[in-house]
Amino acid sequence: MATAIDATTLELTCAPEPWEAVGDSWTPTPDEAAALDAAGVVEALVEQHALRAMIETSRLVLAWRFAHTYDDLPHVAATSEHHHARRVALAGAGAPLVHEHAPLELALHLQMSPQSGRTLMGAALEIAHRLPRLWQRLLDGELEAWRAREVARETLSLAPEIAAAVDDLLAETPRAINQVTADDLILEALLVLDPEEAARREARHDDGRAVFVSPPTGPQAVPGLPGRWAEVHARLEAPDAEALDRTLDAIARILAEGAAADEDDPDSETHQQRRATALGLLADPHAAAALLDGGTRPTPRPATLYVHVDALDLANLLDGGADHGATLEAFGPATLTLASRWLRDRQITLRPVIDLAADPTTDVHDPTETISEHVVLRDRTCIVPDCRRRARSCDQDHIDPYRHPDDGGPPGQTCPSNLQSLCRSHHRLKTHAPARFALLMAQTGSPKRRTALPQSTPRSQSSPSPSRTSDSSWCSYG
Repeated sequence: MATAIDATTLELTCAPEPWEAVGDSWTPTPDEAAALDAAGVVEALVEQHALRAMIETSRLVLAWRFAHTYDDLPHVAATSEHHHARRVALAGAGAPLVHEHAPLELALHLQMSPQSGRTLMGAALEIAHRLPRLWQRLLDGELEAWRAREVARETLSLAPEIAAAVDDLLAETPRAINQVTADDLILEALLVLDPEEAARREARHDDGRAVFVSPPTGPQAVPGLPGRWAEVHARLEAPDAEALDRTLDAIARILAEGAAADEDDPDSETHQQRRATALGLLADPHAAAALLDGGTRPTPRPATLYVHVDALDLANLLDGGADHGATLEAFGPATLTLASRWLRDRQITLRPVIDLAADPTTDVHDPTETISEHVVLRDRTCIVPDCRRRARSCDQDHIDPYRHPDDGGPPGQTCPSNLQSLCRSHHRLKTHAPARFALLMAQTGSPKRRTALPQSTPRSQSSPSPSRTSDSSWCSYG
């Protein structure tokens, strides 16, 4: 049973020697680095590596300590099982529960996403409370933080007695500490303490089947890959992989034949590009089956894509001018040519232009569709720094609390200037600890209220497209 953190649970007993060894580390300036000989470069690199290891370990210890002491901060919300802030489990069974807002604040101060803050704090708690011998090696400077975190990621789901056994095995093994070692030692401990779970774990590892889709944006996106692309990786059993390969080839050939029948340039797409299109078609099994049976590409199922485009840019392209592009919500900038290809054979719904300089109001609590869309277009993401949750999936929170008109509330309280996009976690922080939330926003330089709404920049059809700070029109395609 997880319990709330007791600040006296653990003692920090760091061996001083490893940290003193880097206490006087020298970090050369760029000019000094340019003047170093080879031996000096090696010396500086070794010292910086040791310093970086110390900093990463200190970060884990500080994350652990912040979880211990968070409730002592001013204006922190009280926790209870009902209606108030909660205590949550970030590590495995037996590790202490922490205030749900603690990892959010940790992430805010370290300029990382809320999920990254939870992962960091959870790793610190997992190692400190469930892997104490590993924790001590970390404190003594014998183990790098990244190695300890790899182990913690693998032990999170283990029962406390299994985690303790793995901790003992890790302390005695001569092998390098990493994820592979952790996997092997976890299986070794399970074979002694829980043979049935060992068999299940071994079967899962031996199976190896998986499909990985990297999203176009966010922390799991492929670095350097444009936002309009996503990568798909799969591990399949060999017969399934061969069957998929044949199906992709068959659909690609049908697509090529269809292009030739329509008198399109048969070389406009490569065979691999058509195979990629074929894989996308498999997302709609009925469409793929119809294509394979009848050889004609059916109308795709409805999908929603938000395209933000300047009307002048669209008119300019239709008149044979340059393609100044558009913004595809959640995918980033793209040419209008690409947008038109994605929307080919789709039902198109045009929505009215939203003037982001306007401030429409309503007296009821929930915003109208126009007001809600206004806030989404303006904020784009949760307004808390480094939180990348898209505004379209956020709550729309009243900056000044809403009061019902029957209770004396003024008219027009629900309007873009009094609404902000907050992900559910940050919305709970503001709801249960409003003074704490306001303090954090002030500390990070985030304005309480957006007083200056972005303006679109008019221009002639022949002028180049400037960097946009807003969208002067938008369309929803479904």
